[in-house]
Amino acid sequence: MGAGSRCRDVVALIGALVLVVVSVWIVRGIHTSDNPAVYGIYTGLASLLVSLLAFLFPWWWKGRRATVVPTAVRVTAAADQFAQRMLDTWRQEATDRRISTPAPVRVQWQWGPAGVTPSLAEVITAPVTGTGPSPLPGPNPDQLSLHEPGALLEAGVVTRLHEELYCRLPHGRLVLLGGAGAGKTGAMILLLLAALEHRRSVPAEQRGEVPVPVWLTLGGWDPTTQTLHQWAAATMYRDHPYLRAPDYGPDAAGELLRARRVALFLDGLDEMTPTAQGKALARIEQEGAGLRIVLSSRPEEYQQAISEERMHNTAVIEVQPVNPEVARAYLLHDQIGAQHDRWAHLGGYLTRHPHSAAARALDNPLTLSLARATYQDQDPAPLTDPTQFSTVAAVRGHLIDRILITAYPDERQRAHATRWLAWIAYHLDSDQDLAWWHIPTWIPRWQLQLAVGFPFGLTVGLAFGSPSGLAGGLAVGLAVGLTVEAGKEPQAIFPRWLRPRELASLLTGVLTGGLGLGLMGVLAFGLAFGLAVGLAVGLAGGLALGLLLLLELWIAPLPRVATTTPAARYRTDRQTNIVRGLVVGLAGGLAVGLVVGILGVLAVGLAVGLAVGLAVGLVVGLAFGSVPKVRLTELVLATTGAGRVKFIRVLEDAHHRQVLRQAGAVYQFRHAELQDHLATIHRKHTRPPTST
Repeated sequence: MGAGSRCRDVVALIGALVLVVVSVWIVRGIHTSDNPAVYGIYTGLASLLVSLLAFLFPWWWKGRRATVVPTAVRVTAAADQFAQRMLDTWRQEATDRRISTPAPVRVQWQWGPAGVTPSLAEVITAPVTGTGPSPLPGPNPDQLSLHEPGALLEAGVVTRLHEELYCRLPHGRLVLLGGAGAGKTGAMILLLLAALEHRRSVPAEQRGEVPVPVWLTLGGWDPTTQTLHQWAAATMYRDHPYLRAPDYGPDAAGELLRARRVALFLDGLDEMTPTAQGKALARIEQEGAGLRIVLSSRPEEYQQAISEERMHNTAVIEVQPVNPEVARAYLLHDQIGAQHDRWAHLGGYLTRHPHSAAARALDNPLTLSLARATYQDQDPAPLTDPTQFSTVAAVRGHLIDRILITAYPDERQRAHATRWLAWIAYHLDSDQDLAWWHIPTWIPRWQLQLAVGFPFGLTVGLAFGSPSGLAGGLAVGLAVGLTVEAGKEPQAIFPRWLRPRELASLLTGVLTGGLGLGLMGVLAFGLAFGLAVGLAVGLAGGLALGLLLLLELWIAPLPRVATTTPAARYRTDRQTNIVRGLVVGLAGGLAVGLVVGILGVLAVGLAVGLAVGLAVGLVVGLAFGSVPKVRLTELVLATTGAGRVKFIRVLEDAHHRQVLRQAGAVYQFRHAELQDHLATIHRKHTRPPTST
């Protein structure tokens, strides 16, 4: 035990003694000598207060000071683990999003327009010592740093952004501009992978100087209520729950941010509300000092945002349209046989008619990848027919429609999936992150509250075992349900810094409180009854809370799995909710059983208490978690005539068919235009979806 720990224990002991003296002095001042029952009540309550405060003080002090001070070794271990998981995740994402396969489209970049781009002198001005990011080391010990501002290019290809720009920016700030589908997100993914590969290539002793890029979707951030670091850390924990492992300290994500061991890749400024965009840039400017930051946006939204708040010393580049020759090469890549000839015909048309609707539509990675995917086994010649597609919008709309036709060949399946995905897209509004646990917030709140309260009230009522008990239980349950805020995730019962030492203090406090209540019972009602009450309360409370805490500490690692997919989180949350419900029921049932058993027949008391406790606890676990609320939402939609649906099944199937993609623990629609298209379908069809 360290000196600081001993000092805190001494302070806690002195505080407890002072409280005892003060409590005794207060009780002695009460003129109740002629009424020993009242005197006993006050004495018992004072004893209970002292015991609880004696426990709460070191608990509060420990939480305030943090039990484990993170070390450089822990931070390094967290960074290395984080980097490997990021590399594994985004390699797969690059493949799933058709960015790396069959081959990246050769997209060019150049400096952004004068209205949004600072001068080259401002970009290459070295930061004040200690305020900017550290230079990035080269892959070999003898190689000089890549930090060479004078080597910045005026233009290039996005696949070389890391070597030609990112590594050489003294302030480490880069903005990628581009229109819808221009390839800015794909360019960021390639840059992220290149940064991770570079980090892995440098010697181990220099690896800490290379920050780990972390992908963050800006549409999920409200800069009016959250700081940049708070939001980034919360998202890192959401998408990478292994960072909560005790080996990495109590706040690994926060330490990585404070130590500048991560680089923030912020995707989609244009996905934020217009009022939030300027505030987001202000926070990035003020709170992102020393961090390498890459941000993507559409040009119009970025120009509007910087009219409110500028990001200084920031390189701004714009992704350029794909010319017909490059488009032709991409479409022909890896094609064989008859399909090669069909794509060659389309490619030739694009190069001969560069101003046609087809050529102007197929000038970006989005539409090119859609064309390859939707016509992979068919002739793409219809795209060249000006009578069918006379405008760019017509070509793009056709390709978006083809996504769903290709993904769901069966018309009945397509109708069901389209109508529910349209319902989801409509409720997402401008947000791109599709978090399945937010689905319960998309129905009227009172409906979900009733759905939560009914099973709870029914269980409580049945526990009373009579019609009046059933009615009373339902009333209590519905009241509880009406106080539950829909959509919130279940929180741990105890903070993660609570450890067995605090458990011992907790048990001591509860038992001491029980003895205090026992003294109250002795003075008020006699020796036998008083001891029974005191022992029952002390033992039952101490054992129940102790068991609850131990099991809570045991189930706490359940969400901390390596995988961060939405489906994995769904399964983990479901398991955690069931276990937590059993824990609550077992602890509560044990407490009730011991009290009833000591005052009556022990066996009967334990049987009744455990039965009632487990039933109520299981309902609590199954009604108040994220997964149960989603299932209750499905029930509400079915009973209100909207139709039957299994959301996680629809979402997983859509991901399997590549209509949705994954970004950590959340889904996203494959393309923002697809999300907008589906939301428009929902607006046009006001009738609610029907079941399959």
